[in-house]
Amino acid sequence: MVAIGPWVIYRSWVGRSVLPRGRTLVLLLLGSAFAQFGGNLGFQYALGTVGLAVTISAAFGTMLVSSAILGRLVLVERLSRQSILAVTLSVGAVCLLGLGSATGSKPAVDASLAKWQIVLGLATACVSGVAYATMALVIRSVVSKSTSTVVVVFISTTLGAVFLGALSLARLGPEGILATNSGDLGIMLTAGGFNLVAFLALVKGLQLTTLLHANVVNASQVALCATAGIALFGESARLAVVGGVVLTIVAVVLVDRPDDAREDAARE
Repeated sequence: MVAIGPWVIYRSWVGRSVLPRGRTLVLLLLGSAFAQFGGNLGFQYALGTVGLAVTISAAFGTMLVSSAILGRLVLVERLSRQSILAVTLSVGAVCLLGLGSATGSKPAVDASLAKWQIVLGLATACVSGVAYATMALVIRSVVSKSTSTVVVVFISTTLGAVFLGALSLARLGPEGILATNSGDLGIMLTAGGFNLVAFLALVKGLQLTTLLHANVVNASQVALCATAGIALFGESARLAVVGGVVLTIVAVVLVDRPDDAREDAARE
């Protein structure tokens, strides 16, 4: 919001239309709200409840399956057997990578949790996956028409900053927020910068390719993180991690691309 806001204000000041109207604006607001509350908050809650391995497996697995279904039913995008195989392999890769990250002396899920807490944590992880897929569907729908990438990012980040910021203020109060130490603040600001670049890239990718293709590539971030952990931080290359990385590569290669769909349409 801070990075893109000045550009939006300038464009409005010189009399150029920036923000979408009508149905497009409503879709972006609803999709952004679902992504922020159902997606980001749900993901964070699941992390604190059922842990990293279970959350990543459930969230990304649900996102991939939801992307395949929504892309086919809503956008009428091609869903070949090859793409179904790619989704299956990608879900398996995420689960293997999650299993690899959980291997160790500490269990993936806290044994002291009640069953309902575990079920709720797993459910919120799945809801977050559906939320991310739904937001990607909305983005794919609007940026394929007339709404610019920057405007989509501005609306989504502004809504998140306003509502989640207000929620943080209500929970922590001004004193709690101001008590954040400079080191943590610096890390959050740096992460926010990287997140902005990543979100811009995702939105642009959804403009250029299909919903399922974009999210299969997006899910490869799990494999990239595992590889970075091995290469940069000396983490052990467990068999599950290596298998997950290999399956991710195969899935990205197999999934249908827009050119594939156009060639099939031409044959028909």
